[in-house]
Parts: sequence; C-alpha cells; structure tokens
Amino acid sequence: HGSFDVRSKTHNGGGKTPQWSNEKLTVSVADHEDLEITCWDEDMGSDDFIGSAKISLYDVYKAGFVSRWISLVDKKKKPAGEVNVAFVARNPVGIADEVKEKYPL
Repeated sequence: HGSFDVRSKTHNGGGKTPQWSNEKLTVSVADHEDLEITCWDEDMGSDDFIGSAKISLYDVYKAGFVSRWISLVDKKKKPAGEVNVAFVARNPVGIADEVKEKYPL
C-alpha cells in the first residue's frame, strides 16, 4: 500500500461546471482497497478545496470494469459536484489473496 498523486490538466475558464472531454489518467495499483479523488480550484496564490470522494476498488477487482458518477462532498460533507470515473482491472494477478477470496474474478 502507499499513497501517490495523479493530477489532471487544469481547466481554464470552466466556471461552475467544467468538463474535461474524456481526459484519461492512468494509475497502476495493486492491493489497494480504495482510491480518493480530490478536486481543487486552482487560483493564483493558493488553491481552494472543492470536494472529495473515496471509491472502493473492490467492485473493479470483482467485475474487471466499473464506470459511474461519483458524488463529491466538501469539508462540511455537503454536496460539491460529481465526477464521472471509469476503472479497468488489467492485471488481476496483482491482487492480494484476501481480495481474491472476497471478490473472485
């Protein structure tokens, strides 16, 4: 296990409803139970936290593919928008034995 950051391109001029036109971020993980997505408003000086969500990866390990809308919440746990995500499990042999037992492919 471990943590890492992957960042999308900054959307300039997106306003309240930015869209990234199917931008793909590739991340290789093995033995991770979940993934946290955090969205920020990039400003000159300091960036503002918009919202975050934690996503269980067990469904990805079990089904091999998951695509869904994920609801973001702000620091006060209020709705802060949605992010559409898709995950593909490309190498199930990298999954820990306890995950394979819980969610056989």
